[in-house]
Order: sequence, then structure tokens, then C-alpha cells
Amino acid sequence: MSQSELPKPWTDAIPAPEERCRHLRTKMMFVTTDWEVRAADYPSTTASYWCLKTMSAAGPDGGLAALGECRAGRGCFEPEE
Repeated sequence: MSQSELPKPWTDAIPAPEERCRHLRTKMMFVTTDWEVRAADYPSTTASYWCLKTMSAAGPDGGLAALGECRAGRGCFEPEE
């Protein structure tokens, strides 16, 4: 499925690769053989995301760990290196 085929809410919320937090994870990242894949490469309306810093659905700042939320501008954000 291409990004242009995604449901409208996800098309607006997907941050560019350089804006994604390095600590955001989803199960889809573990079912591929490409270890460089990040959560935003497999957006899903049913995905469950978590933060590696807290190991929960909330980030260190108490905000939701989600694809459209864990991005540049958030206090706990850390870019990919």
C-alpha cells in the first residue's frame, strides 16, 4: 500500500523520516527482515505504538506514543542518527 492510499487521518499525521523519534516502536517493525525500518514505514489504523524510553504507550513527557505525536518539536523527541 502506498502512502497515497492511506486513510486521510494517517496521510496528514505521518511525519517525515527526519522528524520521527528514534524511540517510537510498533510490532510491525519486528515482522520484517529489513532492520533499518521505522514505525512510519508501516502505518496502520490498528497499530499499537510504544516508547522505548518508558516501555509504555506514553512517552517520558506523559504524552501519547504514536506516529503523529512522536516528532520534532516534542520535548522528549530524539532524531534518528
